[in-house]
Amino acid sequence: MDGNPELAGRNTVKELVQLRRTYFLQARASIARDNINALFVASLGIGLLSGFFLFLTPLLIPGWHFSNEYIPLIPLCVAFFIPAAVYRGRSQVPFTIAQALSILFVLAMGLNLIAIGVFPYPGDPESLFPLYLALIPALFILKQSQIISLTGALAALDIILTIRYKDSSVISHDVFTVVAAFVFSASVSFPIHSSRLKNFKVNKTLQDLSDTDSLSGIWNKQKIETEVREFIDSEPEGVWAVAILDVDDFKRVNDVHGHDKGDKVVASIGSQLKGIQKGGNFVAGRIGGDEFIVLCKDCKTDKNPVIIFEKLRTRISSAIKENADIDLTISVGLFISEESTQTSFEHVFKNADRALYEAKDRGKNICVAY
Repeated sequence: MDGNPELAGRNTVKELVQLRRTYFLQARASIARDNINALFVASLGIGLLSGFFLFLTPLLIPGWHFSNEYIPLIPLCVAFFIPAAVYRGRSQVPFTIAQALSILFVLAMGLNLIAIGVFPYPGDPESLFPLYLALIPALFILKQSQIISLTGALAALDIILTIRYKDSSVISHDVFTVVAAFVFSASVSFPIHSSRLKNFKVNKTLQDLSDTDSLSGIWNKQKIETEVREFIDSEPEGVWAVAILDVDDFKRVNDVHGHDKGDKVVASIGSQLKGIQKGGNFVAGRIGGDEFIVLCKDCKTDKNPVIIFEKLRTRISSAIKENADIDLTISVGLFISEESTQTSFEHVFKNADRALYEAKDRGKNICVAY
């Protein structure tokens, strides 16, 4: 089956589609930042270049006049430079706003260059717009479907206006150059996009390795605390819960059965916690030898959060028995939010830890909510 080229091709395409989806979900912050920086540089550069041609070129070249169609480039660049400068100075850039500004800039600049190439001198061949069309894939980080749609729409509009308003002597030249520029733009977008995906995959692999606890296979202490802290700082609505899980009498396992058996216990717990993360509602990490944190982002179910973690607790005990061949129980300390709760990570962790100690004092093998 592994030697089936058709199946291998399907798997490759499926992996590529999944990687693209992951890229635009997990790299949203860096994509937004890169696009805002690109917008800042592009608007500043084109604005300064336009100003140079408008004010200095007539002084350097006697008899040279700046076409009126170039003038809108300056206020256009200013209009995009201001929000780019504002968001560039912030620690976080909204992904939706960054993408919207990028697309609007591509359209606005394209329409202006089309007007410049078609109307002032209908007998002159077009030069700026085809070059701009070819550069769009490298300008901003957009989905390939967006790039092809934008470049295709601009190219089609330019061809229609060229046929309608330009002299017959240059129509063939302009149509050919625009079509060639569109084909080049669409073609080059694939290797550019593939290169970005490859870099993302490599960086993600390295980041995952640094964030993952090698024994349990889930997040390490630093990563899970960062994720939980960021979730709490976002002031989530609804009911959510943070649990600290601890293996009862874990020291006895290492003392009596050896550290290899203890490692199997930790690995069994990690496997169970990794499994519940697939739906996206849970995140989990190991914070100590036999201690784990689990965040339930949305507990709006018919079941009480205590019941959810009671079931998880018993499921982990069963997994330990099956994989490590040893009977162990789990105690859970649970912090449950309320609709109006606004608190800090330190407060949440302290109270979940306090609930865990209460669970231990009450005989272990239970889930206690603070």
